[in-house]
Amino acid sequence: MSSFPSSSCLLLVVLAGTVAACGDPVEPALDAATPSADAFAADAAPALDALVEGDDAFTAVDAPLDLDAPSALDAFAADDAFTASDAFTASDAFASSDAFVGPDTFSADDAPATRRSLIADFCPSTATSAGLYRGTLASNLNDLAGACTVTAPGRDGSVRVMLAPGQSLTATYRHAGDGVVYLLERCPVVASCVASADASSSGAETLRYTNSGSAAAPYYLVLDSDSTGGPQTFELDLEITP
Repeated sequence: MSSFPSSSCLLLVVLAGTVAACGDPVEPALDAATPSADAFAADAAPALDALVEGDDAFTAVDAPLDLDAPSALDAFAADDAFTASDAFTASDAFASSDAFVGPDTFSADDAPATRRSLIADFCPSTATSAGLYRGTLASNLNDLAGACTVTAPGRDGSVRVMLAPGQSLTATYRHAGDGVVYLLERCPVVASCVASADASSSGAETLRYTNSGSAAAPYYLVLDSDSTGGPQTFELDLEITP
């Protein structure tokens, strides 16, 4: 058997940059494509670094909890619901007290007064009842020049009024000009005048008289004026009481 000198039996083995002496056990070179345990340990994503439950992973703690979810407290509760007390009730409705009621309606008191036509004759024989009247003296004459110390040069006419014992007459006379009114017990006797009214030169004249006798009697209310020209229209309100 031949042998190599010890000085020449050194074998340089270059394997992946490693030098080994002859006779020393030579460790096999690691496969370059196979990472070492240290390399895998250093480079691979360790289990501790991985997304694990309880660490970096999306855990139940981070997930929407029941506390964040709509709960019974957040729900539309019965107290918030539209209840019967919130409903449109009869008290909120357009009640009859708010409606257009009788006192606000156009009543007879507000309506234009209905006046009857009146012809004021000279000493008429027919009585005129109480009421509201209108007429004109345009076609009449100046038969009476006044009575009860008042003068009346304008056209005139009269109405007959019956008064029972104790009854009172209130006559309101409005002439288009300057009206004068007086009351006679006998027509056309001016000396029998018992009352007169000539307080205004353009407004209404009001005469009042009470029959103080023991029997009913006729009276003649003379509608006269100071106006000899111009309109001769008039209105007359006759009221008999009690």
